[in-house]
Amino acid sequence: MNQFPENFLFGAATSAHQVEGNNAYSDWWEFERIQKLDPSGAACDHWNRFREDFDLARALGHNAHRFSIEWAHIEPREGEWDGFALSHYEKVLEALRERNIIPFVTLHHFTNPVWFTKKGGWERNDAAERFARYVEHVIERLAPKASFWMPINEPWVLVSNGWLAKKWPPGKRSFIGAWRAWHNLLDAHKKAYGVIKRYAPNSKVGFNVAYAAFRPTGRKNPLDKFATTLARYQDTTAMLNRVKYFMDFIGLNYYRGFSVSAIPPFIKELGERKTDLGWGIYPQGLGQALHELWHYQKPLYITENGLADANDSQRPRFLTDHLKQVLDALHDGIDVRGYFHWSLLDNFEWADGFSPRFGLVAVDYQTQKRTPRPSAYLYRDIIQSHRLSVS
Repeated sequence: MNQFPENFLFGAATSAHQVEGNNAYSDWWEFERIQKLDPSGAACDHWNRFREDFDLARALGHNAHRFSIEWAHIEPREGEWDGFALSHYEKVLEALRERNIIPFVTLHHFTNPVWFTKKGGWERNDAAERFARYVEHVIERLAPKASFWMPINEPWVLVSNGWLAKKWPPGKRSFIGAWRAWHNLLDAHKKAYGVIKRYAPNSKVGFNVAYAAFRPTGRKNPLDKFATTLARYQDTTAMLNRVKYFMDFIGLNYYRGFSVSAIPPFIKELGERKTDLGWGIYPQGLGQALHELWHYQKPLYITENGLADANDSQRPRFLTDHLKQVLDALHDGIDVRGYFHWSLLDNFEWADGFSPRFGLVAVDYQTQKRTPRPSAYLYRDIIQSHRLSVS
């Protein structure tokens, strides 16, 4: 099988803080200054150039686009709602619709208003209620403009980096804080689901999860198999079981695979070829993830899949190898409905700054010039034919 369904969605993804620029009311903006990280600054100036960027996406054949709305723009100070910011995102949605690009909207992609973080953030007892209040303001205004919504991007990634590794805001190492934040983020998803359904009952609300492919180091070793089950439960199953009645689809973000052992080294990365960040390239893991997530019997969208590859030497093969896994899953009867490459543009890659280059489109940060990479045209050709040349 090398033919995608005619209604299959192809696109790319971005997130607000990574591309918009000048997100001065965000906790990440302050964290960059305190930790002396590369400042995000103007980033890709997507706040002002979104129409130009969507023209590029359309010219590259994309029929869907995932982006995020920035809470810090909507509620820059507690209880103050910025009508201009809401109007801006209304224009973003209209621009996508004018280009026949279906929007997938993320309401929280790692960043918070700085006032929220300073007052306890996701450890607060009322964190989910405060997030739901923000969601209500957005949905009340924007629900008619979009049909696909994802409240929280990768909750466990946020918790592990913010409360365990100290790499992201709030920059803590607290197991109790991590536990509270994890629970509150999942409660926030459920409350947001209810808000969206109240205003737009026909909208589709997805749960977005970073899904690593785990396999036992010893395929027949019962201890390794048990360790793999534990790793999977901690990484994703516990979350999905908590929200399985509050999702219309699953948004899968897939980047890496690991072998798991019951003895040291407990985790070993799979994939002989490496990205610019040293991550292993393991396409088979995407197929594994799709098969495992199909357990929940919900439509699947691959909402992120990509690699840091500045010279674009590996991205063409990366695209075809991973899309082949999607085709195989479709052939096996799995309901996969879309693929969003990470990312449309080079962008600010959190604690790694601007060095990693994930974009289908290269960005010169000095001039803000956009230049599609060769892989962007390969992807365009696949999209236009809905076919993948496979051996």
